[in-house]
Amino acid sequence: MLIRQPLKTLGIPIDDSATSYHRVVQPLYFLREKYNAPIEFLGEREDQLEQYDWADALYIQCLYAPGAYQFYADYKKQGKKIFLDFDDDYINIPEDSPEKTQVIDYKTGETHEFPAEMRTMFVKQFCQLADVIVVTTESLKKLYSTVSKNVVVIPNCVTEDMFRDREKKKNETTKILWSGSASHLPDLALIRQPLLDLKAKYGSKIEISLQGPLNFSEVFPDLDFVGYPSVPFDQYLNLIQDINPDIALGPLKANLFNASKSNLKFLQMSIMEAAFVGSSCGPYLETIDDGIDGMLCSSDEDWVSKISKLIDTPALVNKLAQSAFKTVKAKYMLDHHLNRWQQALMR
Repeated sequence: MLIRQPLKTLGIPIDDSATSYHRVVQPLYFLREKYNAPIEFLGEREDQLEQYDWADALYIQCLYAPGAYQFYADYKKQGKKIFLDFDDDYINIPEDSPEKTQVIDYKTGETHEFPAEMRTMFVKQFCQLADVIVVTTESLKKLYSTVSKNVVVIPNCVTEDMFRDREKKKNETTKILWSGSASHLPDLALIRQPLLDLKAKYGSKIEISLQGPLNFSEVFPDLDFVGYPSVPFDQYLNLIQDINPDIALGPLKANLFNASKSNLKFLQMSIMEAAFVGSSCGPYLETIDDGIDGMLCSSDEDWVSKISKLIDTPALVNKLAQSAFKTVKAKYMLDHHLNRWQQALMR
C-alpha cells in the first residue's frame, strides 16, 4: 500500500480580512501545527519566487485577476497543483454591489473598472486551470461544479482561541450591532427603516452600533448611531468584544449572489455571545433554527417585532446567544473539520 505524503503547500491569502483568515491562514496554520505539514505562507521568506519554486501546491484565495493567469499557468505546466478557494459567488456579483473588480494599466498606471462579464470569463478560466476548488457551501459547489469537476465543500470554522477572553458584561442599554464589509451596502437597505423605527420606539434604551469601512452617515443620514472603523481581522474580534453587542444583525437581500453566502457572520457574533437576527434566506435560513439559536426576518415588520421582543426580554437574548454558541461548538469547530483540509491537500 502506497503512503501518500502531504504536498508542500504555499498558502496565498488575498489580504488581511476575515475571509483570508478563515479560508487560508487558519486551516493551513493548524494543519502545520498539528501534523507538522510542509506548509508556508507567501511572504514568510524574503524571496517569494523561491517559495513558489519550493511548493508542490499553491493554495490561492479568490483568484480572478487577468494579469495573473499566465503566471499560474506556467507553474501548472511545471506540475504544481493549484487549489482555489472561494467563499463567494464570483460569477454572479450583482450590479448594485459597490465592490467592482479593477485592473491597472501597468504602462500608464491608470485604474479601470473590470466589466462583470469579463470578470466572469476569467473566474471560469482560473477554475478550469485549478486541480481542486474548495468552497464553503453546497450552493457554491453547485455553482463552481459547472466549470470544474473537482469541487470540495469545507465550511468556515472557528477555534477556541477566538472565543471571548473576558466575561460578557451586562450593558446599561441594549446594544444592537451591524458589522460588515462595503460589499454589504445593498443589504443595509433592509434594516434602514426598521432601525429608525426601533430608535423612535426605544430611544436611549438602545444603542445602535455600526462597524466597517462604509460612510454610515450617508447610509443612515437620519439615524442616531455609534460608529466604529474597519480594522484588520487580527484586531476584529477584540473590537467586537469591546463593543459588547447584545444583538447582532445580518441583513441579506434575497438574490442569487447572497444565496451562496456563508454563515461566517453568524459564527463570529455567536462566539462573541450576541443574539443573532438575520435575513430569512441563504446561509442564515440554512443555519439558524428560528427562535432557538437566532431569529429570521423577511420583512420590515419582522425586523422591528423580533428585535423588539429581544429588547423587551433580556433573558431571551441570553438564551438565543447561548444556544447559538452551542450550535457553533457542535458543528463549526476547526478540530471537527481539519481532517477534511488534510484530505483535500493530499488529492
